[in-house]
Amino acid sequence: MALADRYLTLQRDVHSGEVLARGGDPEAHSILQRTGFIPIVRVHERYHRLPTGLDEAEEERLATRAVARLRAVHYHVNCDAAFETELREAHSLPLGALVAHQAERIRRRPPPKRSRTP
Repeated sequence: MALADRYLTLQRDVHSGEVLARGGDPEAHSILQRTGFIPIVRVHERYHRLPTGLDEAEEERLATRAVARLRAVHYHVNCDAAFETELREAHSLPLGALVAHQAERIRRRPPPKRSRTP
């Protein structure tokens, strides 16, 4: 993985007022989407934005949470001062990874002992 993929910017766009996240790799994109960001894919660019219709407090809460989750897994995030946090929130695994992890735990569990009844 390229080192450049470990860097993101998460800022409010000065023209539109939208909260935008740019950069990162597929893991960062997954974290952003599970935090509430919407992926935008255009011909020459890819980025994430928060949904429209949120109030400013909710936008700041979600953006701050995304910063905390990304930094918890060692991404370098350049963000607006309003989104800055010292928290490092663990991000949850995608559903498929959670199911695979649970299946592995079940496979490793020893079979139950059966009692003999006369």
